[in-house]
Amino acid sequence: MKILLIVNNVFYQKKDGLYTYRAIGEFANELIKLGNEVEMFQTKIINEDKFHDFNLKGTAIKVSAYKRSSIKLLTYFYIYIIGIYKVFKSDFIYIYYPTNYHFLAFFSIIFRKKYGLNVRGQKGITTKLSKFLYKRAVTVFTVSPEFTTIVNKAGGSGITQRPGISFNSNDIICDRQIVKKDNYRFLYLGRLDKQKGLIELLTALQTLKLKGLNNFIFDIVGDGPDEYEIIEMSNLLNLQDFVIFHGGITELDTLKRFYLNADLFILPTYHEGFPRTLYEAMIFGVPIITTFVGGIASIMVNNYNCIEIKPKSAENIVSAIERVLLNYQDMDNLVKNASETVKIIVDKDRLSHAVELNSVIN
Repeated sequence: MKILLIVNNVFYQKKDGLYTYRAIGEFANELIKLGNEVEMFQTKIINEDKFHDFNLKGTAIKVSAYKRSSIKLLTYFYIYIIGIYKVFKSDFIYIYYPTNYHFLAFFSIIFRKKYGLNVRGQKGITTKLSKFLYKRAVTVFTVSPEFTTIVNKAGGSGITQRPGISFNSNDIICDRQIVKKDNYRFLYLGRLDKQKGLIELLTALQTLKLKGLNNFIFDIVGDGPDEYEIIEMSNLLNLQDFVIFHGGITELDTLKRFYLNADLFILPTYHEGFPRTLYEAMIFGVPIITTFVGGIASIMVNNYNCIEIKPKSAENIVSAIERVLLNYQDMDNLVKNASETVKIIVDKDRLSHAVELNSVIN
């Protein structure tokens, strides 16, 4: 079967090839191993961001990557014209949703081509347009049970997919010791983007420092569009002795060490689908502080497997970290419950996203 994969993230052109996210690249490769032809479709830009760590060069994945014009409208018009032709020539169209090119689903309907959606984020998931597309899709995979419920209530055929992460139930740490310490190590791992709540996080750390609660080091792992602004903010707040920026890291063993060395994982994001880092923090037994935006609330439960904070609130972050620092041993139950939560979700014997999709469309 010829599958057109319309992804929601642009390809990054680097010196040695063309890159996408690891989970997307591995998903496409697995579809090929299952006997399909796969073509990935999106725009491309020149960028050395390390979170795009799957090199498409040399793989069996066919790639249609188009350079962005300085005139945005011209780019969209040109790519839609090509996209319509690609839809016509394909047997099945799978669209990461939402994306700038999800209107190509309408041409799937016009050409009587089967299509599916992969709902990644919360933006626009309850609109009339989305509900219209859910109903007519062969299948709709989502990243959280909450999103699946929304799809099914709209008349679609929703499936919560197995997370596209490189760790599974074999990696779960069940015997981690959660004990009070003189000094702690905190962790944020993800894109350096203000929408992730990092400005509020740094403001909260300054407040803790001024209160004398300064027995911690904060590791920030990642790169992204606001990297320099966030680092400058940290310096302006005189947090150099508390915050270490490590840059983008994708090597699995190194990432695992960061989780194993962390005493607390913090995610103050404004919006999400369901972030892989929460799964990973639960797998490696790290107590979690997180907002409950997007699909997070469908899996995370306040005071059961994490501590909830409100988006855009430095004060909320301060209160949550104070609670952890003053009563760290109480995090033991949260960690144990988180391990039970994630065990079923990342079960190594659970069908992968690619296998489930292949069984639906073939």
